Amino acid sequence: MFSPRTLFETKKNKLSLMLEKLQNEGTNIVDLSLSNPSQADLALDLDRVVKASLLSSASYTPDALGLLRARTALASFWSAQTAQPLDAKQICLAASTSELYAHLMKILCSPGDEWLVPAPSYPLLEQLAQSEGIVLKRYPLIWDGQWHIDFPMLKSLISTKSKAIAVVNPNNPTGNYVSRSEILGLYELGLPIVCDEVFLPYALSDNSKNQQSILNAARSTMPLVFVLGGLSKFAALPQLKCSWLIARGPQSELEECLHRLTCLSDLFLSTHQAVQEQLPELLRYGHRVQAIITSRLQANLSYAKRLLNNAHSPISLRLPQGGWYLSLQLPAIKSDEQWTLELLQEQHTHVLPGYLFDYHEEAMLVLSLLCTPENFSQGLQRIVNSVNQTC
Repeated sequence: MFSPRTLFETKKNKLSLMLEKLQNEGTNIVDLSLSNPSQADLALDLDRVVKASLLSSASYTPDALGLLRARTALASFWSAQTAQPLDAKQICLAASTSELYAHLMKILCSPGDEWLVPAPSYPLLEQLAQSEGIVLKRYPLIWDGQWHIDFPMLKSLISTKSKAIAVVNPNNPTGNYVSRSEILGLYELGLPIVCDEVFLPYALSDNSKNQQSILNAARSTMPLVFVLGGLSKFAALPQLKCSWLIARGPQSELEECLHRLTCLSDLFLSTHQAVQEQLPELLRYGHRVQAIITSRLQANLSYAKRLLNNAHSPISLRLPQGGWYLSLQLPAIKSDEQWTLELLQEQHTHVLPGYLFDYHEEAMLVLSLLCTPENFSQGLQRIVNSVNQTC
């Protein structure tokens, strides 16, 4: 059973301890783990946008689910994106997607209940589940040149305690979008679906039809579906702390969930009102930002393909369809932890080991495509040098 202390007893791993030591010594490290867009030298007009968003009305008129004007703007935006009618009443605003995950765990589950989550995927879900006293069961994503949901395994994991299926679209770190057939397959399972689409706008492959929200396949018989997004990735504005949840599903169940969500959100009122008032403009700003970020991501991915995508390279690329991350498989003569420690200590290059994301394959590394092209090319070349020296 959940112990309240478990979450706080997590010890730092060897990589974080070594990184801290080198930073304290003043070592210049090439960081290929960067996930914060405000630190990515993207030449965005952040100061103007942030100031405009924080200097709005001094009047405080809270709404538990978020200001109606802000939610209406989101409903209009997503209706246009998905060709599905959305009502502002189906939207809830919060400070972060982490907060929204936690809200959904509370309203869908009792302690000891289960969520089904993909593996590989982002480690945040484990920590949130611990904090809410629920259990995660991991269903695998399988690789055959592209990533797919292992539906037979997913179905075998469903029990009477299963209360939701989590999906990340595109997944972090594998970068695969959920295909239309997979969306329909998930609907048929009948469980509530929590779909994190924070990276949805960032398509990297030429096949743009992969880039679709789970709401694009909405239909009359769908179960409860909760789609998450936020300004942190949508507009590269993590400092403004505004995320959203869009809820769809059978009317009676939907109304009950929205009622619970309203009661819970009213306890926190966590989203800055001035940011909510500026949300229509921030959504428009996001489109301009996405073009700049996508260009950066695609340039770094193209460099990785030129450097590594050949028959003689001992490093295998797992090419993403979207998102900000790239996965590499190095020779399995060392574990992913050993590779990352060696790269940090000897090459002063910081990458993430695959085990943090529940990769079960050996020697998987995860790199950020958000880095500056100079840092990305320098760091990737150091990885190649280290592998060549070892092999």
